[in-house]
Amino acid sequence: MARSADPVLAERRRRQILDAAMACFRRRGFHQTSMQEICAEAHLSAGALYRYFASKAEIISAIAEDDWRGREPLFEAIERGPDVVAAVCALAEHALETCGGDGSLVAEVIAESIRDPEMSQRFADHDAIFRRRLTLALAAAQRRGLAKLAITPDHAAGIVMLMLDGLVLRAAGFGAARARPLLKDFRVAVEHLFVPAPPPPRRAVKLVAAEIDS
Repeated sequence: MARSADPVLAERRRRQILDAAMACFRRRGFHQTSMQEICAEAHLSAGALYRYFASKAEIISAIAEDDWRGREPLFEAIERGPDVVAAVCALAEHALETCGGDGSLVAEVIAESIRDPEMSQRFADHDAIFRRRLTLALAAAQRRGLAKLAITPDHAAGIVMLMLDGLVLRAAGFGAARARPLLKDFRVAVEHLFVPAPPPPRRAVKLVAAEIDS
């Protein structure tokens, strides 16, 4: 993003461009939309737009980064919340809310990333960050002792990502309303990633009770 003496103005201009781009993508599709059309939608000159984003790939990456920041409270809930399974399932709810209404656009962007090496690399970078962050969150949840993962946190993160990808693609192909019932299946699968933490040995419980009585 371009540097500015006024960071508030710079962020407002950045948001203006991203909102204009999404409006164009929804109306014309990602591939058919030109940078000139985004300029017109944002009421900016080409020079002003290119100070912030050099390509549509950069714009899509910025939109993904904003979505990433929106997920941070969800990761924190996995790390610190009382219900790890519910917190992981909230990631699926978020995916449907953010992608479900733009199914055809999501599918087009995924297809474009296969053709465009720059977009492909950006997607790979975002995936790596997502997996690392989710792995750390799951590991933190396991250390709290509320539940024990049946597999390593990294493998669990990979499986959750696969299910999220599948959910988004189903929403892209059939609509969010038809994909939403799959949230129940998502929860069942997540529950099977965890093994309930074993209760403390009965002898230990008796010892603690005896200490309290004394």
